[in-house]
Amino acid sequence: MTRLFLIRHGQTAWNKKKRYQGQTNISLTQEGRKQAQAIANAFKETRIDLLFSSSLKRARQTALIISKKMGTKPVWDPRLQELSFGAWEGQTAKELSGKKDPAFLKWSQGRFVTPPGGESLASLRKRIRAFIKDFVEPAKDKHIAVVSHAGPIKVMIFELLGFPLRSLWSVQIDPASISVLSFHKHFVQLNYLNRVISAAHPAGEVFRK
Repeated sequence: MTRLFLIRHGQTAWNKKKRYQGQTNISLTQEGRKQAQAIANAFKETRIDLLFSSSLKRARQTALIISKKMGTKPVWDPRLQELSFGAWEGQTAKELSGKKDPAFLKWSQGRFVTPPGGESLASLRKRIRAFIKDFVEPAKDKHIAVVSHAGPIKVMIFELLGFPLRSLWSVQIDPASISVLSFHKHFVQLNYLNRVISAAHPAGEVFRK
């Protein structure tokens, strides 16, 4: 059976301050590196055949740490990068709301708005669909790990399960979390969603199936 492990990168300084990161190249914090190591430890007895990662620094750093336990060399794929938030990057939701940015006010209501100078959700969906077609759909009885970001992970889950993107805001994907899908003959099943991994909260049964 094919299994897909979707891993969000570890913590960054902007995560801590709840700043929009998008495609700004932010590094992991010391805590983020510890989180990545905890994820790596969780995979020490799990077979991973293929490891893909966003090419942004925070994902690359996470992937390199966990690849040592997986024994699988990461493949960098820019299609797995986060949505570009353009002019919103580096700012918090509180700051943007205070500026009464009309586009952000619509975004905060769950409406599909392209950030000024940023990327549309349709563009993100297009590149995630292309990644699925190239690497996920052809995989047979493989264990695939993907290190990415909240936006791409949510879109990938919704695409594989056939969920409407209008519900995208209803799902949360935290840093250092793992979501797991398994592929059966006639359907794809979501086994775990947003399971946060740390030394205090190891993976446990997520990897024993």
